[in-house]
Amino acid sequence: MSKKIKYSLDTEFDDFNFLLFGISTTLDQYSVITQINNLLNIEFCLQSVVPYYLKGNSIFNYNLYTCNVPELFLEFNLIANLSNFETTQVATLTNDLFAEQAVEERARLIKELPKTDYFIIVKGEQILAYENKILEKLKQVNDFTQIQQIQPFDLKNASHLIF
Repeated sequence: MSKKIKYSLDTEFDDFNFLLFGISTTLDQYSVITQINNLLNIEFCLQSVVPYYLKGNSIFNYNLYTCNVPELFLEFNLIANLSNFETTQVATLTNDLFAEQAVEERARLIKELPKTDYFIIVKGEQILAYENKILEKLKQVNDFTQIQQIQPFDLKNASHLIF
């Protein structure tokens, strides 16, 4: 019997040199993006679909939206805590009668924050200068039921937020 090998990402405190905000809301992804774009005077664009192997042999995808603001030396990223519905099963050999059956599942990117729907990640040279301004602007949206600033180094799965 072979011994399982477990790999982990070795992260340093410096890897988490970004601001992290959590948003709880009932709004859909596109409404959240529109609200934030109007509020912060930025323009999020879909940069990529980020795949993560989170459960068994399933790949869960998360849309990553980004916006660079060069005049402020800031980069904004928005990602949902809950994956898209599309999952891709990794091929496995099995005699299961339902092995070919597609199952729609979703997974949380950061499991320890189940009530957080979206994350805004702010990177750049001037993040500390804009920390309170961004938080206060986000609190102005009535449809956001909760806005919180999160310390990434306190999260067990914080490495999922390093892009």
